[in-house]
Amino acid sequence: MITRLRELTQSGDYAYYVEIAHFMAGLPFPEHTARVRWIDGERQTRERWRHLVENRRSRLGTTR
Repeated sequence: MITRLRELTQSGDYAYYVEIAHFMAGLPFPEHTARVRWIDGERQTRERWRHLVENRRSRLGTTR
């Protein structure tokens, strides 16, 4: 899914979708990925999205 998303956003439009997907999955960015400048910075944004996923999994009683 992330590979296809990356293909669809190569022009730079909606590139933040690729970053959010990586944040949510806890994955590092591959080389040559268009990067976004986050208002709160990448680290805080990554932590916020990851926290949302972990909370959701906790509520649903699921794991990775």
